[in-house]
Amino acid sequence: MPETNDKGSYRKQVSNSKKSQKKNAQTAVAHRTRSNGQQQIMDFTSTQELKIRAGDVRMARLQISLAKLRQDMEQSNKLVEQLSQEVNFDANTILN
Repeated sequence: MPETNDKGSYRKQVSNSKKSQKKNAQTAVAHRTRSNGQQQIMDFTSTQELKIRAGDVRMARLQISLAKLRQDMEQSNKLVEQLSQEVNFDANTILN
C-alpha cells in the first residue's frame, strides 16, 4: 500500500486503476502471427471472445448429435431392409 495519509485518495486511485484495467481487457487487441510472419490484428472484446467460444461449443454439440442421429438412421435402415427381405422370402415360400 502506498504511503499516504489520505485513504480516500488511495481508494480513488485503486478504483480508477481497476476501471482502466477492465476497459483495457474489454478492448484488448490480440496480435496473431500469420504463417508468412505478418501480424494480423483481431480486435474482439473479451465478451465477444466468450460468445464465440460458446457458439463453438454449441456447434460441436450439434455435430455430435448429428453424427449419432446419422448412425441410428443407418442402423434402422439396415433393420428395415432385413425385415423387408424376410417378409418377401416368407411371401415367396407361401405362394409357391
